[in-house]
This record gives sequence, structure tokens and C-alpha cells, in this order.
Amino acid sequence: MNSTYRHSLAGSVILYNPDYDVPDNVASYLNAVDRLYVVDNQNGKAVAERIAALAPEKVTVISNPENEGIAKPLNTVLRLCRDKYDLLITMDQDSRFLPGHMSSYRTGFDSLDWTSVFGVGPTAVPKTIQYNASECESVRKIWGGGHWDAVFRMITSGNVIDVSKALLLGGFDESLFIDEVDHDMCYKADKAGFKLFTTPDILLAHQMGNPLAKRFLWRTIHSMNHPPVRKYYIARNRLLVWRKYHSMNEAFFFRHYIYASALDIFKILYMESDKARKIRASFRGFADAVSGRTGKRF
Repeated sequence: MNSTYRHSLAGSVILYNPDYDVPDNVASYLNAVDRLYVVDNQNGKAVAERIAALAPEKVTVISNPENEGIAKPLNTVLRLCRDKYDLLITMDQDSRFLPGHMSSYRTGFDSLDWTSVFGVGPTAVPKTIQYNASECESVRKIWGGGHWDAVFRMITSGNVIDVSKALLLGGFDESLFIDEVDHDMCYKADKAGFKLFTTPDILLAHQMGNPLAKRFLWRTIHSMNHPPVRKYYIARNRLLVWRKYHSMNEAFFFRHYIYASALDIFKILYMESDKARKIRASFRGFADAVSGRTGKRF
């Protein structure tokens, strides 16, 4: 543990057809970062300007001529961080930390010995859940910067990663475009011998698709109910990532990639709308993975 060193911390948030409340989400972590890179992937100019107005001295806006997905913008930010910032927190536009949690989170990861650590993450909770002030305060009181659970993978939003290690590993896989970009990087870090941790004490309110729930026999089935375009990338990239890493843990990758893909098809047929388009998109994704078609397809 290192209780005195304060790491230099950059942040990134990628905008894609952003909602009006995105600047409020950014405000939940803006004070904790030394520099925030706002990447406008599509239709985000007005929102980017509103974010920049929150702290003009620390916000840098990057405007892309077209949607470049997730991996490429993250790699652009990583290169900008080289030799300037120790750590990078990657945020989704629809995520926000609960009140007080970002400052506690920063205290915790600043106290870590990062020698063998690649990244850390909070616990993502549905954005629809409401937490009162006393619950937020109780979380802050029990947080001592020492409760970390070793994990195999994390989602992008809320992750804090070591910039130099991410660059050493070659950055994010741009052939994936979106979906599984975060997990791919985690598996790559694990193969290189680096560690990943999350904490249950720091909560990140995160929009998790358009969730549905429906009873099936004796249990309730949950679906993220993604649109057809996302179904394509999820189906394709699961198969691509499974092919790259399944030998690391055959049982884990079968459950989370092969079985999960089959279950997604069942959920589309059983409980989701727009079934035909979603099924076609999914099977096109499977076919493109088998034939090696990667990158942006829509």
C-alpha cells in the first residue's frame, strides 16, 4: 500500500447520440480527474460543449468525422496520455458515480501498489435503482481503500487502467469496433500476468441496455434487449473473442460465450420484439466471425 502518492489521472468519455443529462453524469467524476478527453463520435457537439463549459481548463474535446466505435477512440486517448498520466478512467456516457463515491474510489486506487495491477473497477448497478443519502454515506464510511476482489474481466465504464501497461499490450483491439472491447483487454492483461480488481463498495449507476424480465417455468429470465445492430456485434465479437482466449479457461469461455450466444437467440424468440431483424443480425454476426470479417460493418 502507498498512502501518500497521488497518481496523475486522465478520464475519457465517448459520446454517441448523447442524451441531455450526460453532462450531469460527467459531473460525478470530473473533479477527480486531471484531464478529461471527450470524444464526439456522432451528434455530440452540443453536449461536448456543455461538458467543456463545466471545466474549460481540464476538458479536451476530440471530434470524429464519423462513428469510430469504442476501441479506436480509447486508443487515441491512450496515446494522448502517454508520458503525461499514470492512470486512465474510461467512462460510458450514460454512467455516473453515486454521490461521494468517486472521491472515495480515488482514495482507494491511489493507495494501491500498481506494480502488477492492470486495472480496477467499481460495481455497476442499474441506473433505475434509487439510493438515498444515508446509503451513500454508509458506503463512504466503510470504504477504507482496502476491499478489492480479484476478477477475470470488467466492463469499460468506471475502469481505471494503467496507461503504460495498456500501451505495452498494444491498446484495445480495433477490429472489434464495439462490444467485448473491454473484456478482450482484460483477457490480454491476464495473459500477460497483470491483475484486475473490483470493489463492491464503490457503485456506478449504469444504463444496462433496455432490460426485460419474463417468467420461464420456475425462474425469471432477464434480457438486455439490445437493438439489431448491437445484436450483430455481440454475436460476432463473442465468437471472435472465444476463439482467441478459450484455452485460458474452457469452462468459463463456453459458459460466457458459446452458451450465452445460444441463450441470447432463445431470449430473442421468447421475449423480445423485432425478432426477425435481431435473429438475422445475430446470425450475420456468427457468419462474419467464422469468415473473419471484422471492424465496422454498419
